[in-house]
Amino acid sequence: MLEQFYYKYVSCSTTITAANFLFRWTERKMKMNMYSSAMLLIFLIGVSNVSHSTTVAVTNGFGGKLTGINGIVIDSEIYNVRFSDVSPLTLFNNGATLDFITNVDALAAAEALNFAYNNLIDQSFTDDPSLTYGIGNNISAYIITPYNVLPNLTYSAALLNYNFQHGDIAIYRSFNTAASTSEDNIVYADWTRVSAVPVPAAIWLMGSGLFGLIAYSRKKA
Repeated sequence: MLEQFYYKYVSCSTTITAANFLFRWTERKMKMNMYSSAMLLIFLIGVSNVSHSTTVAVTNGFGGKLTGINGIVIDSEIYNVRFSDVSPLTLFNNGATLDFITNVDALAAAEALNFAYNNLIDQSFTDDPSLTYGIGNNISAYIITPYNVLPNLTYSAALLNYNFQHGDIAIYRSFNTAASTSEDNIVYADWTRVSAVPVPAAIWLMGSGLFGLIAYSRKKA
């Protein structure tokens, strides 16, 4: 009888140990799955920020010049930009209505503009600077995003558009405020914020479910 009790005890202990192992294994797998899902969610949100907006060239109906680009993403915000060859003092009300007021933000805008130029369907605009409104030079052009406009000097980040494919770069550059409008290779970028980049509803739903599972697992622990 004692031997029978011993076998039942061992069998019961083995069952409990196996069940405990299975529970721990399942819990570990759930945590790994939640981690993988979190990484997938972050990736999908990142992709949506890049791909949810489509850049569209804006041209005038006469000379076919590029007057601006719509749908440019800068730091998860969607902007439209128009090109102007008037004085920056006039365009930005003596610096009171600048679109960006730090060199970092201005450079981010210039880099986003560079990306947009090089991803337009019509690549002739990036290959020939003179096809941009206000530019008469077919070798190179500066498209300026100023962050500080003074009577004599304009501090900016600029897209330097060359006449060969993928040679464009975004750089910091200061310009003579008065002389800049008379030069044939300079225009100013006038930015307008349209909206934040929307995140698809399916991603929000997935995120809500994921965070619910995380909260539940922490409560169980």
